[in-house]
Amino acid sequence: MNYRNKVSPLYLDNQRLDVFSFWPNYTRDFMMYWEWTTDILTAYAGQEQRRGLRRYPRCSLEYEVFASKEDRAALANTLLIGQTRTILAAIWTEEMILTDKDLLSESIATAPEAKGSVLPLVNRYFIEGGYLVCLLSPSYYEARQILKVTASSVTLDKEVTWVAGSPVYPALPSRMNSQQVLDQVTLSHSTAVVTLNCFALQKDLYTYLPFTMFLGYPVVEDVLDWGKGEKVTADYRVQLIDNKTGFQEFDVLGKVADVAIDTHWFLSSSPIPLDNKLLRFMQFIHYCKGRLKPFWFPTGTQDLIAVDISIKGELVVRDAGLQAAGMDNTGRRYLRIETADTVHYLKMSYVNYASLLGKEFIGLYNELGAEYNVRKGEEGNSLPFDLADIRMISFLVLARLNTDRVEVAYKSPCFATALLPIRTLINEL
Repeated sequence: MNYRNKVSPLYLDNQRLDVFSFWPNYTRDFMMYWEWTTDILTAYAGQEQRRGLRRYPRCSLEYEVFASKEDRAALANTLLIGQTRTILAAIWTEEMILTDKDLLSESIATAPEAKGSVLPLVNRYFIEGGYLVCLLSPSYYEARQILKVTASSVTLDKEVTWVAGSPVYPALPSRMNSQQVLDQVTLSHSTAVVTLNCFALQKDLYTYLPFTMFLGYPVVEDVLDWGKGEKVTADYRVQLIDNKTGFQEFDVLGKVADVAIDTHWFLSSSPIPLDNKLLRFMQFIHYCKGRLKPFWFPTGTQDLIAVDISIKGELVVRDAGLQAAGMDNTGRRYLRIETADTVHYLKMSYVNYASLLGKEFIGLYNELGAEYNVRKGEEGNSLPFDLADIRMISFLVLARLNTDRVEVAYKSPCFATALLPIRTLINEL
Protein backbone atom coordinates (compact mmCIF):
# COMPACT_ATOMS: atom_id res chain seq x y z
CA MET A 1 0.00 0.00 0.00
CA ASN A 2 1.09 3.56 -0.57
CA TYR A 3 0.04 4.55 2.96
CA ARG A 4 2.74 4.71 5.58
CA ASN A 5 2.73 4.66 9.32
CA LYS A 6 5.86 6.26 10.75
CA VAL A 7 5.98 4.06 13.84
CA SER A 8 5.89 0.28 14.11
CA PRO A 9 2.72 -1.23 12.64
CA LEU A 10 -0.31 -2.15 14.74
CA TYR A 11 -1.68 -5.69 14.82
CA LEU A 12 -5.02 -7.24 15.70
CA ASP A 13 -5.36 -11.05 15.79
CA ASN A 14 -1.95 -11.27 14.09
CA GLN A 15 -3.14 -9.09 11.20
CA ARG A 16 -1.53 -5.76 10.47
CA LEU A 17 -3.90 -2.83 10.77
CA ASP A 18 -3.88 -0.15 8.08
CA VAL A 19 -6.05 2.94 8.18
CA PHE A 20 -8.68 3.80 5.59
CA SER A 21 -7.58 7.41 5.49
CA PHE A 22 -9.66 8.94 2.67
CA TRP A 23 -11.94 11.52 4.18
CA PRO A 24 -15.57 11.86 3.10
CA ASN A 25 -16.92 14.31 0.58
CA TYR A 26 -20.06 15.83 2.09
CA THR A 27 -21.71 16.49 -1.28
CA ARG A 28 -23.09 13.02 -0.55
CA ASP A 29 -24.41 12.36 2.94
CA PHE A 30 -22.04 10.69 5.35
CA MET A 31 -24.22 7.86 6.67
CA MET A 32 -23.79 6.35 10.11
CA TYR A 33 -25.90 3.32 10.98
CA TRP A 34 -26.49 2.04 14.51
CA GLU A 35 -28.01 -1.42 14.66
CA TRP A 36 -29.45 -3.29 17.64
CA THR A 37 -31.30 -6.58 17.71
CA THR A 38 -34.30 -6.76 20.02
CA ASP A 39 -37.18 -9.19 20.20
CA ILE A 40 -40.74 -7.99 20.92
CA LEU A 41 -43.79 -10.08 21.75
CA THR A 42 -47.19 -8.41 22.04
CA ALA A 43 -49.89 -9.85 24.28
CA TYR A 44 -53.54 -9.92 23.26
CA ALA A 45 -54.32 -6.94 25.53
CA GLY A 46 -51.55 -4.88 23.95
CA GLN A 47 -48.73 -5.14 26.49
CA GLU A 48 -45.28 -5.70 25.07
CA GLN A 49 -42.43 -7.84 26.28
CA ARG A 50 -39.07 -6.69 24.98
CA ARG A 51 -35.77 -8.55 25.04
CA GLY A 52 -32.34 -7.36 23.94
CA LEU A 53 -30.48 -9.89 21.80
CA ARG A 54 -27.41 -7.71 21.24
CA ARG A 55 -25.94 -5.87 24.20
CA TYR A 56 -23.93 -3.31 22.24
CA PRO A 57 -24.90 -1.74 18.90
CA ARG A 58 -23.14 -2.43 15.63
CA CYS A 59 -21.90 0.66 13.82
CA SER A 60 -21.51 0.99 10.04
CA LEU A 61 -20.15 3.92 8.04
CA GLU A 62 -21.00 4.67 4.41
CA TYR A 63 -19.59 7.61 2.52
CA GLU A 64 -18.12 8.78 -0.78
CA VAL A 65 -14.39 9.45 -1.13
CA PHE A 66 -12.27 11.10 -3.81
CA ALA A 67 -8.70 10.41 -4.84
CA SER A 68 -6.47 12.29 -7.25
CA LYS A 69 -3.02 11.84 -8.69
CA GLU A 70 -0.86 9.40 -6.72
CA ASP A 71 -3.60 8.69 -4.16
CA ARG A 72 -5.67 6.86 -6.80
CA ALA A 73 -3.41 3.81 -6.63
CA ALA A 74 -3.59 3.81 -2.84
CA LEU A 75 -7.39 3.91 -2.99
CA ALA A 76 -7.52 1.04 -5.47
CA ASN A 77 -5.21 -1.07 -3.28
CA THR A 78 -7.27 -0.29 -0.19
CA LEU A 79 -10.52 -1.38 -1.84
CA LEU A 80 -8.82 -4.64 -2.82
CA ILE A 81 -7.19 -5.37 0.54
CA GLY A 82 -10.08 -4.10 2.68
CA GLN A 83 -12.32 -7.00 1.67
CA THR A 84 -10.02 -9.61 3.21
CA ARG A 85 -8.31 -7.76 6.06
CA THR A 86 -9.25 -5.82 9.15
CA ILE A 87 -8.69 -2.09 8.70
CA LEU A 88 -9.10 0.95 10.94
CA ALA A 89 -12.06 3.22 10.16
CA ALA A 90 -11.66 6.82 11.30
CA ILE A 91 -14.80 8.27 12.89
CA TRP A 92 -14.85 11.42 10.78
CA THR A 93 -17.62 13.14 12.73
CA GLU A 94 -15.38 13.14 15.83
CA GLU A 95 -12.48 15.27 14.55
CA MET A 96 -10.23 16.83 17.20
CA ILE A 97 -7.69 19.49 16.17
CA LEU A 98 -4.55 19.38 18.28
CA THR A 99 -3.44 22.58 19.95
CA ASP A 100 -0.12 23.54 21.53
CA LYS A 101 -1.68 22.85 24.91
CA ASP A 102 -2.60 19.30 23.88
CA LEU A 103 0.97 18.59 22.84
CA LEU A 104 2.55 19.82 26.08
CA SER A 105 1.90 16.46 27.71
CA GLU A 106 4.44 14.45 29.61
CA SER A 107 5.83 11.24 28.18
CA ILE A 108 5.61 8.16 30.33
CA ALA A 109 7.56 4.92 30.29
CA THR A 110 5.28 2.01 29.40
CA ALA A 111 8.08 -0.55 28.96
CA PRO A 112 11.87 -0.51 28.99
CA GLU A 113 11.98 -0.41 25.20
CA ALA A 114 9.09 1.95 24.51
CA LYS A 115 7.59 5.23 25.71
CA GLY A 116 4.02 6.42 25.56
CA SER A 117 2.30 9.79 25.61
CA VAL A 118 -0.55 11.18 27.66
CA LEU A 119 -2.74 13.64 25.73
CA PRO A 120 -5.48 15.70 27.41
CA LEU A 121 -8.09 14.55 24.87
CA VAL A 122 -11.57 13.21 25.65
CA ASN A 123 -13.88 11.38 23.25
CA ARG A 124 -16.73 8.92 23.74
CA TYR A 125 -15.12 6.50 21.25
CA PHE A 126 -11.93 6.18 23.31
CA ILE A 127 -11.67 2.72 24.86
CA GLU A 128 -8.76 0.86 26.35
CA GLY A 129 -7.23 -1.25 23.60
CA GLY A 130 -8.79 1.05 20.98
CA TYR A 131 -7.03 3.26 18.46
CA LEU A 132 -6.26 6.89 17.70
CA VAL A 133 -5.24 8.21 14.27
CA CYS A 134 -3.50 11.45 13.31
CA LEU A 135 -4.17 12.01 9.63
CA LEU A 136 -2.41 14.68 7.60
CA SER A 137 -3.27 13.46 4.09
CA PRO A 138 -4.66 10.30 2.46
CA SER A 139 -1.09 9.09 2.03
CA TYR A 140 0.29 9.98 5.43
CA TYR A 141 -0.99 9.02 8.85
CA GLU A 142 0.17 7.82 12.23
CA ALA A 143 -1.82 5.36 14.31
CA ARG A 144 -1.49 4.63 18.02
CA GLN A 145 -3.13 2.15 20.35
CA ILE A 146 -4.85 3.43 23.49
CA LEU A 147 -3.55 1.98 26.75
CA LYS A 148 -5.65 3.91 29.26
CA VAL A 149 -8.63 6.24 29.25
CA THR A 150 -9.56 8.67 32.03
CA ALA A 151 -12.15 11.44 32.34
CA SER A 152 -9.59 14.01 31.17
CA SER A 153 -6.90 12.24 29.12
CA VAL A 154 -5.91 9.32 26.94
CA THR A 155 -2.65 7.35 27.23
CA LEU A 156 -1.07 6.07 24.00
CA ASP A 157 1.36 3.19 23.56
CA LYS A 158 4.11 5.26 21.91
CA GLU A 159 5.36 8.82 21.94
CA VAL A 160 3.88 11.25 19.44
CA THR A 161 5.59 13.97 17.42
CA TRP A 162 2.40 15.52 16.07
CA VAL A 163 2.24 19.27 15.52
CA ALA A 164 -0.45 21.77 16.44
CA GLY A 165 -3.26 21.91 13.88
CA SER A 166 -3.13 18.19 13.13
CA PRO A 167 -6.53 16.47 12.92
CA VAL A 168 -6.92 13.48 15.25
CA TYR A 169 -9.71 10.90 15.07
CA PRO A 170 -10.78 7.89 17.10
CA ALA A 171 -10.68 4.76 14.93
CA LEU A 172 -12.48 1.44 15.08
CA PRO A 173 -11.40 -1.92 13.62
CA SER A 174 -13.72 -2.74 10.74
CA ARG A 175 -14.27 -4.79 7.62
CA MET A 176 -15.18 -3.42 4.24
CA ASN A 177 -18.29 -4.77 2.58
CA SER A 178 -17.74 -7.30 -0.18
CA GLN A 179 -18.64 -5.14 -3.19
CA GLN A 180 -16.71 -1.97 -3.93
CA VAL A 181 -16.70 0.04 -7.14
CA LEU A 182 -13.95 2.48 -8.11
CA ASP A 183 -15.21 5.05 -10.59
CA GLN A 184 -12.62 6.88 -12.70
CA VAL A 185 -14.19 10.30 -13.16
CA THR A 186 -11.29 11.89 -15.05
CA LEU A 187 -7.80 10.81 -16.06
CA SER A 188 -6.48 12.01 -12.69
CA HIS A 189 -9.53 11.71 -10.45
CA SER A 190 -11.35 8.67 -9.01
CA THR A 191 -14.21 8.26 -6.58
CA ALA A 192 -15.75 5.40 -4.63
CA VAL A 193 -18.62 4.84 -2.19
CA VAL A 194 -17.37 2.69 0.68
CA THR A 195 -19.16 0.88 3.48
CA LEU A 196 -17.21 -0.03 6.60
CA ASN A 197 -18.73 -2.38 9.17
CA CYS A 198 -17.10 -1.57 12.50
CA PHE A 199 -16.45 -4.08 15.24
CA ALA A 200 -18.53 -3.76 18.41
CA LEU A 201 -17.22 -1.26 20.94
CA GLN A 202 -17.97 -3.61 23.86
CA LYS A 203 -19.13 -0.68 25.98
CA ASP A 204 -22.02 1.72 26.34
CA LEU A 205 -21.26 5.00 24.59
CA TYR A 206 -23.61 6.99 26.80
CA THR A 207 -24.14 6.14 30.45
CA TYR A 208 -25.67 9.51 31.34
CA LEU A 209 -29.19 10.35 30.21
CA PRO A 210 -29.83 14.11 30.47
CA PHE A 211 -33.63 13.93 30.34
CA THR A 212 -36.32 14.43 32.98
CA MET A 213 -37.73 11.17 34.34
CA PHE A 214 -41.49 10.69 34.72
CA LEU A 215 -42.94 7.46 36.15
CA GLY A 216 -39.66 5.68 35.49
CA TYR A 217 -39.20 6.71 31.84
CA PRO A 218 -37.42 9.74 30.32
CA VAL A 219 -39.39 12.57 28.71
CA VAL A 220 -37.81 13.34 25.33
CA GLU A 221 -38.83 16.59 23.74
CA ASP A 222 -35.98 19.05 23.33
CA VAL A 223 -34.02 16.98 20.78
CA LEU A 224 -37.07 16.53 18.58
CA ASP A 225 -38.36 18.89 15.91
CA TRP A 226 -41.98 17.85 15.84
CA GLY A 227 -44.30 18.86 13.04
CA LYS A 228 -41.73 18.65 10.23
CA GLY A 229 -42.08 15.67 7.97
CA GLU A 230 -44.32 13.70 10.32
CA LYS A 231 -46.31 10.73 9.02
CA VAL A 232 -48.83 9.36 11.51
CA THR A 233 -50.54 5.98 11.07
CA ALA A 234 -53.27 4.89 13.51
CA ASP A 235 -53.92 1.15 13.81
CA TYR A 236 -56.95 -0.06 15.77
CA ARG A 237 -57.13 -3.65 16.98
CA VAL A 238 -60.47 -5.16 16.14
CA GLN A 239 -62.23 -8.39 17.01
CA LEU A 240 -64.61 -10.23 14.69
CA ILE A 241 -67.83 -11.14 16.49
CA ASP A 242 -70.36 -13.76 15.39
CA ASN A 243 -73.66 -12.45 16.80
CA LYS A 244 -75.67 -15.43 15.46
CA THR A 245 -77.75 -13.19 13.21
CA GLY A 246 -75.94 -13.99 10.00
CA PHE A 247 -74.24 -10.61 9.96
CA GLN A 248 -70.76 -10.34 11.45
CA GLU A 249 -69.76 -7.39 13.60
CA PHE A 250 -66.42 -5.82 14.43
CA ASP A 251 -65.61 -4.78 17.99
CA VAL A 252 -62.84 -2.18 18.42
CA LEU A 253 -60.69 -3.31 21.35
CA GLY A 254 -59.94 -0.62 23.89
CA LYS A 255 -60.94 2.19 21.51
CA VAL A 256 -57.31 3.32 21.60
CA ALA A 257 -55.22 3.36 18.44
CA ASP A 258 -51.72 1.97 18.20
CA VAL A 259 -50.01 4.90 16.49
CA ALA A 260 -46.85 4.78 14.36
CA ILE A 261 -45.09 8.10 13.77
CA ASP A 262 -42.32 8.62 11.24
CA THR A 263 -40.64 11.86 12.22
CA HIS A 264 -37.84 13.76 10.50
CA TRP A 265 -35.43 15.01 13.14
CA PHE A 266 -33.02 17.88 12.44
CA LEU A 267 -29.83 17.65 14.47
CA SER A 268 -27.20 20.34 14.88
CA SER A 269 -24.06 20.29 16.97
CA SER A 270 -23.15 23.08 19.35
CA PRO A 271 -20.32 23.65 21.86
CA ILE A 272 -23.05 24.36 24.44
CA PRO A 273 -24.20 20.96 25.75
CA LEU A 274 -27.85 21.98 26.25
CA ASP A 275 -28.04 23.24 22.65
CA ASN A 276 -26.26 20.23 21.16
CA LYS A 277 -29.21 18.37 19.60
CA LEU A 278 -26.91 15.94 17.80
CA LEU A 279 -25.26 14.84 21.05
CA ARG A 280 -28.57 14.54 22.90
CA PHE A 281 -30.11 12.58 20.03
CA MET A 282 -27.25 10.08 20.16
CA GLN A 283 -27.64 9.82 23.93
CA PHE A 284 -31.34 9.19 23.42
CA ILE A 285 -31.08 6.42 20.80
CA HIS A 286 -28.34 4.66 22.76
CA TYR A 287 -30.55 4.75 25.83
CA CYS A 288 -33.41 3.16 23.85
CA LYS A 289 -31.17 0.32 22.58
CA GLY A 290 -33.30 -0.30 19.52
CA ARG A 291 -36.88 -1.15 20.45
CA LEU A 292 -36.02 -2.11 24.01
CA LYS A 293 -36.72 0.88 26.28
CA PRO A 294 -39.84 3.09 26.31
CA PHE A 295 -39.86 6.88 26.58
CA TRP A 296 -42.38 9.73 26.81
CA PHE A 297 -42.87 12.39 24.17
CA PRO A 298 -45.36 15.29 24.05
CA THR A 299 -47.84 15.48 21.19
CA GLY A 300 -46.44 18.90 20.29
CA THR A 301 -49.86 20.54 19.90
CA GLN A 302 -52.23 22.52 22.14
CA ASP A 303 -54.54 19.61 23.01
CA LEU A 304 -56.46 21.21 25.87
CA ILE A 305 -57.56 24.79 26.57
CA ALA A 306 -57.45 25.69 30.27
CA VAL A 307 -60.46 27.78 31.35
CA ASP A 308 -60.45 27.52 35.14
CA ILE A 309 -59.15 25.81 38.29
CA SER A 310 -61.96 24.63 40.56
CA ILE A 311 -62.10 25.00 44.34
CA LYS A 312 -61.32 21.29 44.60
CA GLY A 313 -58.03 21.83 42.73
CA GLU A 314 -59.33 20.37 39.47
CA LEU A 315 -58.03 21.58 36.14
CA VAL A 316 -61.04 22.73 34.08
CA VAL A 317 -60.47 22.50 30.32
CA ARG A 318 -62.18 22.36 26.96
CA ASP A 319 -61.13 19.23 25.04
CA ALA A 320 -62.14 19.28 21.39
CA GLY A 321 -60.63 15.83 20.87
CA LEU A 322 -62.77 14.23 23.56
CA GLN A 323 -65.93 15.91 22.27
CA ALA A 324 -65.20 14.78 18.72
CA ALA A 325 -64.83 11.21 20.01
CA GLY A 326 -68.34 11.34 21.50
CA MET A 327 -67.04 11.36 25.08
CA ASP A 328 -65.45 7.93 24.60
CA ASN A 329 -62.29 7.13 26.53
CA THR A 330 -59.38 8.05 24.29
CA GLY A 331 -56.75 6.51 26.55
CA ARG A 332 -55.05 9.82 27.19
CA ARG A 333 -54.10 9.95 30.88
CA TYR A 334 -50.86 11.95 31.11
CA LEU A 335 -50.42 15.71 30.70
CA ARG A 336 -47.62 18.09 29.91
CA ILE A 337 -48.45 21.51 31.36
CA GLU A 338 -46.12 24.33 30.34
CA THR A 339 -46.08 27.40 32.56
CA ALA A 340 -44.16 30.65 32.45
CA ASP A 341 -41.13 29.26 34.27
CA THR A 342 -41.23 25.45 34.08
CA VAL A 343 -42.88 22.34 32.64
CA HIS A 344 -44.97 19.92 34.72
CA TYR A 345 -45.57 16.27 33.84
CA LEU A 346 -48.68 14.98 35.61
CA LYS A 347 -50.97 11.98 35.63
CA MET A 348 -54.78 12.32 35.64
CA SER A 349 -56.55 10.76 38.61
CA TYR A 350 -60.07 11.15 37.19
CA VAL A 351 -62.00 13.00 34.46
CA ASN A 352 -65.53 14.39 34.89
CA TYR A 353 -67.29 15.89 31.89
CA ALA A 354 -70.02 18.49 32.40
CA SER A 355 -72.14 18.30 29.27
CA LEU A 356 -74.15 21.44 30.06
CA LEU A 357 -71.00 23.50 30.47
CA GLY A 358 -69.05 21.72 27.74
CA LYS A 359 -66.10 21.52 30.11
CA GLU A 360 -63.94 18.75 31.49
CA PHE A 361 -62.88 18.61 35.14
CA ILE A 362 -59.54 16.80 35.57
CA GLY A 363 -58.11 15.65 38.88
CA LEU A 364 -54.32 15.34 38.98
CA TYR A 365 -51.77 13.37 40.99
CA ASN A 366 -48.69 14.97 42.51
CA GLU A 367 -45.21 13.44 42.38
CA LEU A 368 -45.95 11.20 45.39
CA GLY A 369 -49.17 9.80 43.93
CA ALA A 370 -51.55 11.88 46.06
CA GLU A 371 -54.31 13.92 44.47
CA TYR A 372 -54.16 17.69 44.40
CA ASN A 373 -57.20 18.94 46.30
CA VAL A 374 -56.98 22.77 46.45
CA ARG A 375 -55.80 25.68 44.36
CA LYS A 376 -52.26 27.00 44.47
CA GLY A 377 -51.44 28.85 47.67
CA GLU A 378 -54.33 27.46 49.69
CA GLU A 379 -53.98 25.18 52.67
CA GLY A 380 -53.79 21.52 51.68
CA ASN A 381 -52.21 19.63 48.78
CA SER A 382 -52.29 22.55 46.37
CA LEU A 383 -51.60 22.66 42.65
CA PRO A 384 -48.10 23.92 41.71
CA PHE A 385 -49.42 26.56 39.26
CA ASP A 386 -52.12 29.20 38.80
CA LEU A 387 -54.45 29.43 35.82
CA ALA A 388 -52.67 32.58 34.62
CA ASP A 389 -49.34 30.70 34.57
CA ILE A 390 -50.47 28.09 32.01
CA ARG A 391 -49.16 28.62 28.48
CA MET A 392 -49.86 25.26 26.89
CA ILE A 393 -51.42 21.90 27.78
CA SER A 394 -50.61 18.84 25.70
CA PHE A 395 -50.69 15.10 26.19
CA LEU A 396 -47.77 12.81 26.95
CA VAL A 397 -47.52 9.61 24.95
CA LEU A 398 -45.50 6.56 25.94
CA ALA A 399 -43.64 5.06 22.98
CA ARG A 400 -40.63 3.07 21.84
CA LEU A 401 -38.50 3.06 18.74
CA ASN A 402 -40.07 1.07 15.94
CA THR A 403 -36.80 0.01 14.38
CA ASP A 404 -33.54 -1.66 15.33
CA ARG A 405 -31.58 0.29 12.72
CA VAL A 406 -31.06 4.01 13.23
CA GLU A 407 -29.75 5.99 10.25
CA VAL A 408 -28.04 9.33 10.83
CA ALA A 409 -27.25 11.31 7.67
CA TYR A 410 -24.50 13.87 8.22
CA LYS A 411 -24.70 16.87 5.89
CA SER A 412 -21.53 18.17 7.55
CA PRO A 413 -19.59 17.01 10.62
CA CYS A 414 -21.82 19.29 12.74
CA PHE A 415 -25.27 18.87 11.16
CA ALA A 416 -27.29 15.74 10.49
CA THR A 417 -30.82 14.51 9.93
CA ALA A 418 -32.55 11.29 10.90
CA LEU A 419 -35.87 9.78 9.87
CA LEU A 420 -36.84 7.66 12.84
CA PRO A 421 -40.09 5.69 13.25
CA ILE A 422 -41.58 5.39 16.71
CA ARG A 423 -44.66 3.50 17.95
CA THR A 424 -46.95 4.25 20.88
CA LEU A 425 -47.52 1.71 23.64
CA ILE A 426 -50.98 0.70 24.83
CA ASN A 427 -51.80 -0.20 28.43
CA GLU A 428 -48.14 0.10 29.39
CA LEU A 429 -48.83 1.68 32.79
